[in-house]
Parts: sequence; structure tokens; C-alpha cells
Amino acid sequence: MRTYKLTISYDGSRYQGWQRQATTDNTIQFVLEWSIGKLVGYRVQVDGSGRTDAGVHARGQVASVKLSKLYDPKEFKDALNRYLPEDIRIVKVELVKNGFHARKSAKGKKYEYYIDCREKPDVFSRRYCYHYPVKLD
Repeated sequence: MRTYKLTISYDGSRYQGWQRQATTDNTIQFVLEWSIGKLVGYRVQVDGSGRTDAGVHARGQVASVKLSKLYDPKEFKDALNRYLPEDIRIVKVELVKNGFHARKSAKGKKYEYYIDCREKPDVFSRRYCYHYPVKLD
């Protein structure tokens, strides 16, 4: 088995969060597992560095997956992005040492929160900011 580290960006607006759930297939993890499975021809398990809630976005979330054969990272990334919907993108694929696990091997995490304090929310960033039209103290 070979272990691959995936760096992923996604707009979580239409998803029920990261983690696979028994009641819906509409999660980032499920879509990734389904897409990779279609590409390699068997079911896979994708492990994320953490979970996100419904509607939350990521700009560099790390995941890991074990595959039975060696793939060229760039070719694998390009092929996988063809299977994925436009709101989920694989930014980078790296072949890593076996034993790497996206959550257990993480050295840190960074969360960013954006607050829009204008009277009306900005038309372009409204899906990525919390609108709070009051001056902050």
C-alpha cells in the first residue's frame, strides 16, 4: 500500500460538513472517497486532518488515503480533479511515508474567521464572511 497526502480546498456551502454520515452522501469526505474509488476501481477510506461543520469552507485541508499501487502525484491530482465537482479541488498530491495520517501527523491547524461590518454585506464575499453591521469594539 502507498500513502498519499492530499491538500484540498473546498467551498462547503452545499455540503453537510467534512465527515461521512449515515444519513447523507452530501459530505466532502464521501465525495472524495467516491471520486477516488471511481478512479482506482475499489473503495477507499480518506482520513481528514479535522472535521468541518455544514457550510464551512477550507483553503488547504489535508487528508490522507492509502492506495494499492504507485501513482504519479501530478497525474493523480489532475485525474481526480476531473471527477470532482467544481466546488472541491485537490491542490496538491504527495506520496508520503507509510504511517502518515492526516489527523495524527498534523503539526498544527489554522482557522480564519472574517467579519463584514458594512451596512450591507459585500456581494462577492457574503458567502465567506459573517455579516455583522455594527461597529466592533
